[in-house]
Amino acid sequence: MASFQVVCSVYDRGTNSYANPFVVAHKQLALRSFKAECNRPPHESAIAATPDDFELHQLALFDPDNGTFTEDKQVLATAASLIQAPE
Repeated sequence: MASFQVVCSVYDRGTNSYANPFVVAHKQLALRSFKAECNRPPHESAIAATPDDFELHQLALFDPDNGTFTEDKQVLATAASLIQAPE
């Protein structure tokens, strides 16, 4: 039985383009990494500096048993929604 991996990409609304896709074992891992990037100091991250421009997208599911991709597009989060207020 296949355990599907998730193909994700960060979408830049400012440039209407996707970053290089990456594969994770579960979409929660992609969300965790994206959230961390969103909360870096703005001078260290374009995503943190302009969060209204960026979204994390799921593009597809990958079946490593047979090498196939199944399109499964969805927006997982916006950068703006993941920004945490400083403590």
